[in-house]
Amino acid sequence: MAAWTLEGQRRQHRAHVSYAHSPLPTPQERWFFLLSYLKENPTQPSHGLRYGMRQGKAKMWLHSLLAALRSARRAWGDAPARSVAELMKRLEPHAEAHEQATEERPPPRLPTMALSGPSRARSTRNINSATTAATSASTRSKPSSS
Repeated sequence: MAAWTLEGQRRQHRAHVSYAHSPLPTPQERWFFLLSYLKENPTQPSHGLRYGMRQGKAKMWLHSLLAALRSARRAWGDAPARSVAELMKRLEPHAEAHEQATEERPPPRLPTMALSGPSRARSTRNINSATTAATSASTRSKPSSS
């Protein structure tokens, strides 16, 4: 925020200062704004309305805060993996712990039902060919005599 505006332009003059009437004046409110958007996945107009701003301003805040969150996660080493090889390398230390945990636990028992005999429900009657022929004959259009 010190070097860039919400519109993505480089600041030319003074640095960003949160003003008292800002929709998100404190860092805690910005963090809550972003987390509630990520958790609830509302539309931008409804999310902006909840925080007292138009959809356009909500979009600007979200894009700038998401970019800040992404760069912070990269700095912490917590960014999402971009390839399967990178993901496997990250998960390798956890694989042994998972194997040990699954070896110690017995496999889960799934509830089963006993086999039953044949159904006692009445079977549906088949339509005989005479009924089918009569039905199709009655639905045919008859030529009109004019």
